Amino acid sequence: MVVEEAMKKMFEEPVEDYLVTIYKLQKLYGVARTSMIAKDLHVRDGTVSKVLKHLEKEGYVTIVKYKGARLTPEGEKIASRILRNHRILEYFLHEFLGFDIFSAHRLAHRMEHLPEEVIDAIYRKIGMPKTCVYGLPLDEEKGSEKGIVTLDKAEVGCRYRITCLLGELETVLMKFKEVGCFLCCDVRVESKGSKGIVIEISPDKKLVLSLEEAKSIGVERLNCHGTNNTARSGTARKNC
Repeated sequence: MVVEEAMKKMFEEPVEDYLVTIYKLQKLYGVARTSMIAKDLHVRDGTVSKVLKHLEKEGYVTIVKYKGARLTPEGEKIASRILRNHRILEYFLHEFLGFDIFSAHRLAHRMEHLPEEVIDAIYRKIGMPKTCVYGLPLDEEKGSEKGIVTLDKAEVGCRYRITCLLGELETVLMKFKEVGCFLCCDVRVESKGSKGIVIEISPDKKLVLSLEEAKSIGVERLNCHGTNNTARSGTARKNC
């Protein structure tokens, strides 16, 4: 019986990882493309296609031909629960135990399948915060990401402050880690085209992002071309 339960859990956890990734991509782009799922989970496109067929058979996703996949209500229910667990654990690891945000993300991923009573106890212990470490509503049922302006809408030559990371995409997190930039980091948009955007963190640090990646980064405008326009163009979720 113990072996059967262990085998069941080993199977369920990777499936839940797929559901969470699809959930995040779907919220950002309307549909989760196979290539983007593969990129975020570090697996092959062919592997994703096989898993999606299985998830569709189980009633967790609907495959949209030539586009990707969307979650069914049952799939969304599971994904939102796991994502909430992940955000609670990240907050605990980062704010209370002192892990850097990238280590907290990695460790929370390994812990997010803990029993709900453990997660809820941790949530109460840390004071039931309303926002996660990415500046987003910790419990999506009680918060909204509407009204946030994203980096893909930014103007060339203007400076912006990063206020939140929508979707917590692995590729975006790793790029920010490489240049030492995270929430409350001020950047200047150097150039922008149909394929991507280049932002300057400092005179010797620049970052190239695809427009899809830029769409996952919430910002507020600071100033443009030397002016002192501090009007907010986005809704900041984190105090900087």
